[in-house]
Amino acid sequence: MRYLLKILRAHFTVEFIMLFRYPLDLASMYVVITLVLAGIFLGINAFVPAGQLMGATKAAIFIGYFFWTFWLLTVQSAAWEITMAANQGYLEREFLTPAGHSGTVVAKILSNSVSGLGHYLIIATVCILLFRVKLALDVPSILLVFLCCYAFLVGVGLAFAGLALVFKRIGSVISIFQMVLMVLSFAALGKFGPAAEEVMRWFPYTHAIRLLRAVLVDGRTFAYVLEPANVGPLVAGAAFFFLAGLVVFTRLDRVAMDRGLIGQF
Repeated sequence: MRYLLKILRAHFTVEFIMLFRYPLDLASMYVVITLVLAGIFLGINAFVPAGQLMGATKAAIFIGYFFWTFWLLTVQSAAWEITMAANQGYLEREFLTPAGHSGTVVAKILSNSVSGLGHYLIIATVCILLFRVKLALDVPSILLVFLCCYAFLVGVGLAFAGLALVFKRIGSVISIFQMVLMVLSFAALGKFGPAAEEVMRWFPYTHAIRLLRAVLVDGRTFAYVLEPANVGPLVAGAAFFFLAGLVVFTRLDRVAMDRGLIGQF
């Protein structure tokens, strides 16, 4: 545990240094995310008569878009860390660390996503003010929902990282999953049949978006989130996907070592 904390501190230090070493990349990320959201709102305004784009609709689009972009940061960073470590020649060293390769990769994913979250909070604040998105901020509810969805995203990221170890190039698979979640980011706010609704309630990503919409748009309180029908599937689904992703990564990590696949990078 002490060694994992050292790894986290080291990677947070690296992220801080990179923040000031490549300022143009950071500025470009801020501009691109803001422009994409502006394009979405302007595109809707082009088809919807002026004044008819309701605040609730705008807020729902805002929530879905930011959840999807944060998924990109969290999940893709896992597979990217494997590829970058291989390209830069230190992948083999990570298998020799006291925390093991699994512990090292988890620490790197956490440091990358937490540092990225700081950027996203700044961008979200700017977009809320710029596009006049009205949200009801209930901090305890937001934190609980976000942490559960974050556990789900880390689990999926670990699974993709394991696949990257064995199959090397998995960019097309990640792109397909990326498109699926993009659809779910907005479809989760619609209406489905009873069977589909029940399935999606146990999928942390869509369930988290729905709960956030209830809190941020409809003004629901923390008590609503804590209702067994709401918090139960969210926590259970998040725990399942995180543990499943960790198991998949650990197994594929062992497969890569047993088959001698690490040297093939």
